[in-house]
Amino acid sequence: MNFHLGPDYPFTHPSRRNSQEPSSRHRGSLHLLDTACDVDVGTETVEAGDRAAAIYGGMAASDAMPRTVSDRDDDHSAHWSSAMQNLLDRPPASFPTQLLLGGMAFCIAFGAWSWFGRINEVGQAVGELIPQGDVYQVHPLEMGKVAKVGVAEGDQVQAGTVIAELDTQLAATEVDRLGEQLATYQMQLVQKQALMENTALEAETRGAIAKADAQAHQTLIAQAEKNVTTTQNLLTQLQADAAELEARRQTLAPLAGQAQQLVQQLQGDIEAQRKRGEILKPMENQTRELIERLETDVTAQQQRQQLLEPMQEKTQALIEQLKVDVAEQQERVERLSPLVDEGALSREHLFQAEQSLRDRQNALTRAEMVEATQAEERMFEAEQAERDRSNAVLRAQMSEVTSVQERMFEAEQALRDRQTAALRSQMSEATIAQERLFEAEQALRSHRQRITDTQAQLEQRESELAQLQAQQIQKQAEAERLEIESQQRIKQLQVEVTQLEGSIAQTHNRLTSAKAQLNEQFLYAPVDGTILALNISHPGEVVQPGQTLAQIAPEDAPLVLSAIIPSQEAGFIQTGMEVQVKLDAYSFQDYGVIPGEVTSISPQANADPQLGSVYNLEIALAHNYVTENGEKIYFKPGQTANADIIIRERRILDVILDPIRKLQDGGMNF
Repeated sequence: MNFHLGPDYPFTHPSRRNSQEPSSRHRGSLHLLDTACDVDVGTETVEAGDRAAAIYGGMAASDAMPRTVSDRDDDHSAHWSSAMQNLLDRPPASFPTQLLLGGMAFCIAFGAWSWFGRINEVGQAVGELIPQGDVYQVHPLEMGKVAKVGVAEGDQVQAGTVIAELDTQLAATEVDRLGEQLATYQMQLVQKQALMENTALEAETRGAIAKADAQAHQTLIAQAEKNVTTTQNLLTQLQADAAELEARRQTLAPLAGQAQQLVQQLQGDIEAQRKRGEILKPMENQTRELIERLETDVTAQQQRQQLLEPMQEKTQALIEQLKVDVAEQQERVERLSPLVDEGALSREHLFQAEQSLRDRQNALTRAEMVEATQAEERMFEAEQAERDRSNAVLRAQMSEVTSVQERMFEAEQALRDRQTAALRSQMSEATIAQERLFEAEQALRSHRQRITDTQAQLEQRESELAQLQAQQIQKQAEAERLEIESQQRIKQLQVEVTQLEGSIAQTHNRLTSAKAQLNEQFLYAPVDGTILALNISHPGEVVQPGQTLAQIAPEDAPLVLSAIIPSQEAGFIQTGMEVQVKLDAYSFQDYGVIPGEVTSISPQANADPQLGSVYNLEIALAHNYVTENGEKIYFKPGQTANADIIIRERRILDVILDPIRKLQDGGMNF
């Protein structure tokens, strides 16, 4: 290298400012300065001086001689002292020795420094800050089109924040449809349950009515059976008395011839008895009047029965009217159904029409059952009252006739007793026997008449009992039929209710599934944290099931540096090594480096498109912030950084000799 000092170089040695003649101390300083100067400058100056001396000694120089180095030295001499100039012009003889010694000292010092000096071998790793642990990923469960994006990369989100919203039109429509279907099923269930309760209540009412009728008929049957038993006992007693009288008559029959003598006397008794009958005749008239009044009551009861028959006809007319109303309402429902299907009329009008139809059907059923039952009951009561009055008339007739006959018999008996008492002393034993025969025959005829009447009464009461039993059987059969129909209707309604409950449960499950599917169209943040990556940018994109749409770093997780290092630099890396982290977002000249430590190394190398084979490292930071003006600025996930890993310490000499060794290993000899 040629080092040239120009004429305008501003350097002026300090010795020139102090004295024109340099002292020995100054000359030593100049000597050292000359040693430090460029050797080429001194050599050029000496050569120039020798050439100048030769020229000056041999021949005269021309004024037009070119300017040489000495000329330049003359220009520089104005800035140097004479001693300095002499030193520069004529270096001392020890200068090469001093130069050699200085070079040797430098080589020794450099060798010692390179031998004992240590230098850190650093591996370069690059990466980004991530939360320690797992990163939460958000992905859809079904394919859909993005309708709305609610966040951006780097945003802080809370748990439950909507990350993205997929198209919810189909899911919402399905939820609305299933909700309406569920409401319809529930309304039908309420109607069926109400109808079933009404049917059960009607069945219970009919059962109670039938039970009351059965108890009433049972009471009547028991009374009729009691009457039949009483009449049978009376008939048996009369038959026994008649048998005894017949035996007595047969015993007294031989004495009948003797009674002929008393005929005349008995004719007188008959005349007397006729007179007594005339006396008793008004009593018979009173009995007839009583019988006539009873017959009048029977006629009135028959008229009442005739009045009740039109009521039954009115009931039938009411039932026919209800049937007409049901038919008209059914036609109305059939007319409204197409209008509801076409949307011209609301479903509520159709429901009201159907409800009105069901009300009229229920009213028709109740009218047919209740009114028919009441009409039959009134008819039965009227018939029963008529039979009671008829029986009363018969009993009155029989009772009064019997009473009159008894009184007449008693009168006759009293007459006979008086005659017997008067003639007892006169009549013989034959006459007494004939009288007894007559009495026996008379009593026998009376008992036979009573037996005939009692048999007729028994037959009538047995007929009434059979009629009551037949009516009871008929009503029991009718009640059983109605109960069976009610039970069948209730069972049918229970089956329909069970089917509706099954449909409701199935629809409810489908609605729950549809709501869950609708909710799945909204992608929520699972935890509080930061959006590290967002793989959707605008609405309208179609996403696939399992596709990662966003990555969320938990808020409380510490940040670590996830870095990669080439495999050729990863041979000596171990966990626990110190690391110097330089973040790209914060200049390390201003904010320094962040100390760290290697916490994990991947067990095998991975392929990187730019660096080739690399290992993954995880580096824990000593702190996750930098300080500026006393304020801490915390790092954010996703920030990139470079990491200097101190792999090992090497001697400086080894580092210097590495290129030579590599050349030797490559086959180059020196």
